[in-house]
Amino acid sequence: TAAEEHARQAAGVALEAGDGKAEAFALTILGHSLAAQGRAEEAAEAYRRALELRRELVQTNMAVEPQAAIPAAPRN
Repeated sequence: TAAEEHARQAAGVALEAGDGKAEAFALTILGHSLAAQGRAEEAAEAYRRALELRRELVQTNMAVEPQAAIPAAPRN
């Protein structure tokens, strides 16, 4: 989908720029897009990476969304 494509692109640009906050945000959006498509394993991986980045950046308040979304990713 367009949302998935844009989220992947944003995550890549953020990674190249070394912007962990933007990368974590883009990965969370990517997870939402993948989950909406029923791609649970891929969504969970995007959420896990976003959560890892938020923890590395000591952004515990921002870690809630990807952490909560991991078990909520649809199962096929």
